[in-house]
Amino acid sequence: MSSDEAEDVVQDLMIKFWQKKDELEQFGNFKSYALKSVRNECLNRLKHHDVKLGFADMQLHRSELYSMEVNNLKEQIIGFINQLPEKQKAVIHLKRCRRV
Repeated sequence: MSSDEAEDVVQDLMIKFWQKKDELEQFGNFKSYALKSVRNECLNRLKHHDVKLGFADMQLHRSELYSMEVNNLKEQIIGFINQLPEKQKAVIHLKRCRRV
């Protein structure tokens, strides 16, 4: 965790503490509560960061699989076209050239 992120954690917790200042009196040792809060918030942010990285990896993997499937489909279509009689291949070729 970078120092900027650590500062964000402390700042966010200070805001939360201020918003709950009346409730904080029930905790006997505020220093202990604050340190535990910082620790838990840091762990939560690290876990969240890991989840985001895992999601990004999954998206990349899905994108690669999709790309492979599209390429395989193109190869299959080309194979089917190559099995057609010459006149039918010419029609498909002319249709494709016309679109470009």
